[in-house]
Amino acid sequence: MKVLRKALIVQLLVGVFSSVLAFAYIHMSYDASMPRTPQPENGRVYPLRVNHGTRVYVNQQELDRANFVFHDVFILGVLSVLALAIIRQYWDEEKR
Repeated sequence: MKVLRKALIVQLLVGVFSSVLAFAYIHMSYDASMPRTPQPENGRVYPLRVNHGTRVYVNQQELDRANFVFHDVFILGVLSVLALAIIRQYWDEEKR
């Protein structure tokens, strides 16, 4: 049971850190590489706020990727933190 618990904790920590890194990566890479004005010839016409409010313009695929990270991966990170809290609470009660 101890090995299973530790493996689950490691998996959840990987989920938390992965979601934080993905979130930061999208913000920093889009801020550094995306145009600040629309570029219809490249399909970059969708405004997106990144890195403390900077408006950049992205194409549909880049917007979908950002939305996936900002919503779905973020929820995965939050659920991982909640699961870690529940495991910690259960583990503390088990030691008493």
